[in-house]
Amino acid sequence: MLPSSFIPTVARAAELADRLPIVWLHMAECTGCSESLIRSDAPTIDNLIFNYINLQYHETIMAAAGWQAEENLKEGMEKFKGRYILCVEGGVPTSMDGQFLTLGPHAQTGLNLIEEAANGAAAVISVGTCSSFGGIQAAAPNPTGAKGVYQVINKPVINVPGCPPRPETLIQGCMLLQEKIKRMKPR
Repeated sequence: MLPSSFIPTVARAAELADRLPIVWLHMAECTGCSESLIRSDAPTIDNLIFNYINLQYHETIMAAAGWQAEENLKEGMEKFKGRYILCVEGGVPTSMDGQFLTLGPHAQTGLNLIEEAANGAAAVISVGTCSSFGGIQAAAPNPTGAKGVYQVINKPVINVPGCPPRPETLIQGCMLLQEKIKRMKPR
């Protein structure tokens, strides 16, 4: 562990790094897609996070919790608006205005959060079969009204199906998107 005197230096280095900002949201899912990503070996998850991406929000593997986690999410969506990649894991419950899935200290519905996050994203990736097509949550009788992300937002969605998907496919797709975003929006 570094001494606390290094905190400003590390924070500044993180700000300067040209890593792809990622906001990863969990909807109605089993976390299997995240588990698959964590077990990636090309690159490993630590190499991916420290050298290639800025994982602004991922509730399963981030250190922050509670209010701090929610602040990270909002800050990341504002700071990187138009530049972050939104990765979504899990089907999106839509019945009863999305009330079957509420998140965070303000009980925001998953449906509202997806819509808000997608509006500010440079690209949206559905990670796994559940977020791509609704998955098992969308099976009859589907009381939650679970749907794939593409069915609830008004923006193109890149589907990476699989239960779980291969992490290499997701990582390579993100890297290709990063290059495309850099060419489209010069800094």
